Amino acid sequence: LRTGEIVTAVDGIGNAARVRLRIEAASVFGAVVERFRSEAEPGLRLTLAIGLVKGSEMDDLVERAAEIGVAAILPVACARSAVRSEGGGHAARLDRWRRLAQSGMKVARGATLMEILPVVSPAEVAAAAGRAGRSWLLARSAAPLERGRGEGDALAAIGPEGGFTDEEAALLLRAGARAASLGPRNLRTGTAALAAASILLAAE
Repeated sequence: LRTGEIVTAVDGIGNAARVRLRIEAASVFGAVVERFRSEAEPGLRLTLAIGLVKGSEMDDLVERAAEIGVAAILPVACARSAVRSEGGGHAARLDRWRRLAQSGMKVARGATLMEILPVVSPAEVAAAAGRAGRSWLLARSAAPLERGRGEGDALAAIGPEGGFTDEEAALLLRAGARAASLGPRNLRTGTAALAAASILLAAE
């Protein structure tokens, strides 16, 4: 970076500006040249409700989802989750995921920062699905998932390795979620989540 250079700055809620830099010693100042609304954001505000998985899979998923344009990640502590919600361990993970979300937004040159929500129970996910304008439950024995046309809030629920239990799936279906499939293959949670997001957020 150097004095006189023009860069793009974003506020994390969809607004952007072209800014001319002035660098003095260790300080950097910016003068706004132009403000504009980013056109890189999907019309559909998609929340991915994801059954917690351990290891780096969740980290990779979060960063890639931010690149795609997912609006929010809702981690779910399911009966089959390898990672439990007890204790204070999730605070550090949530902070790390928020940093990864920011990294993914920068890579994709987006202007809206993906939200990382607190870990919830399957019952709370069902309640969120009921509030969303549209919601889907990923399941192999269902009709194919189709592109999420239009705007507004939507939610897609993806189970942990081993999937949702019958009881957890029933909660979502009773709340109004529609079962949808990505095909006959057994996909990892992260793969399924990113595939679903790509389909639902595909440009018209």
